Amino acid sequence: MVESFRKTFNGWLDQRLTAELYVKASNLSVSDKVKAELNGKVDAVLPIVKVPQSILGIATDIYGFSPHETYEDHWPLIYQEEEAWPKINQKVGILINEQLYRRLSLNVSEMITIESKIGEAIKLKIVGVYSDYGNPKGQLMLPLTLFKKYFPNEPELSFAIRLPQNLITEVKNRLNEQFSSEDVLITEQIQIKNLSKQIFEKTFSITSALSILTLGIAGMALFASITTLGDNRRVHLAPLWSIGHRRKTLAILEALRSISLSSLTFIFAVPVGLGIVFILTNYVNLEAFGWKLPIFYFPIQWLFLFFVTIVITLFSTFLHSFKLATTSPAELIKASQYDT
Repeated sequence: MVESFRKTFNGWLDQRLTAELYVKASNLSVSDKVKAELNGKVDAVLPIVKVPQSILGIATDIYGFSPHETYEDHWPLIYQEEEAWPKINQKVGILINEQLYRRLSLNVSEMITIESKIGEAIKLKIVGVYSDYGNPKGQLMLPLTLFKKYFPNEPELSFAIRLPQNLITEVKNRLNEQFSSEDVLITEQIQIKNLSKQIFEKTFSITSALSILTLGIAGMALFASITTLGDNRRVHLAPLWSIGHRRKTLAILEALRSISLSSLTFIFAVPVGLGIVFILTNYVNLEAFGWKLPIFYFPIQWLFLFFVTIVITLFSTFLHSFKLATTSPAELIKASQYDT
């Protein structure tokens, strides 16, 4: 489950953070100057503006954005109507995040009602739902034209800038020369990704350490169980020896029995573990956070765990098998006598 989240989160960052630069102006005057400075010098200046609102008791941010191929090519939609993006471009549909979709039990093609700043409630059609991992709030995204219509006079202070990689440094330097750090905050895509990954890697590191600790405890428990069972089994092997089986043969059979038992346990453990992951992902995580993780499978890790299981089993049975192979007939008879 941890690896599924890591893979999902890294892929999600690559989809969501596609603009090369993100610029935030301190006020509207600076914002206008930034747009004038960048006009014609970059591929696209995409405004991002939002207003907070409570929709049926759910804290929600309503965003206005400029429909662009940046979103069409990279935005991670998990549910959508046919021709969802053309409908966005035609201003006949909106997007919501997964949290709002699940908390309000909405569906694609349904209408959602929001309060506008022009004094009336607005009903808008949902044409797509996008993943939004880690966000505790709902989100709703309107084409910028609709946003300005229903929420007039909201300043455009944040922008996503699309430009070729080789021009990033030049554009940053130009903005830094024209504006102070107090007027304009410039962030590169790679900086945001690295910061986000560093924060989550701390969580992943703790989880990995706990996983190793759990594996170690499980290995010790397996070792103790097989060793204890092996010592107890010596009593029941005396009759087999007495009817003609060699002690070394009995030792080999005991080792094979332990390996078979461990293998059978592992075979049943994998589907049980997958069942637990399914419940945690589709019910517990959904109830706690409002979003669902996709499940990825890692058979290489299963093979590694199977290898570790066999190694621990062999190590556990070695002492027992060695004792059995070197035990004298008198000791076997004596153990059987005490048992009866």
